Amino acid sequence: MKNLISKETAWKAIKGELTIDEIDDLQGKYPEPDDYYNYDLIHLQIKRYFDGEIDPKYLAYWANVYSWAIIGSYKYSKVKTKILFEIQDCLDGLSFIDSEPNKKDTKASVIQFKSRFKELQEELVAYYQKKGYTTKQFLRKKGMRTRLNS
Repeated sequence: MKNLISKETAWKAIKGELTIDEIDDLQGKYPEPDDYYNYDLIHLQIKRYFDGEIDPKYLAYWANVYSWAIIGSYKYSKVKTKILFEIQDCLDGLSFIDSEPNKKDTKASVIQFKSRFKELQEELVAYYQKKGYTTKQFLRKKGMRTRLNS
């Protein structure tokens, strides 16, 4: 596949370990397939934004790269596809956050996305509980911690 990026690079981008220029170079490229969904990493980047560690442009570029990672990995994911699609759609929406006309609108939009990501994570946990997993088992399986209350 043309413009494929390595799993290692994709994970560095998703974890927020790349510079904005490095993330910008990844725009519109699919990473090698992997099970990329991790609520903790979404939560972390939104927290970094509110803590002033990253700006709206970085958050938007990061969300775009993460969105492409999830699009290219649907069949590899252990996460229910319908919910994963909604998560990807939220990431895609978040990728336009740097086009908000003012800082107040940007923060309000990020708060809305944060709330929606939390709802989707709760839906995932409920889905896997119906399949017989405890919340802890699901989160451990996905390499996450419980952060639904934050």
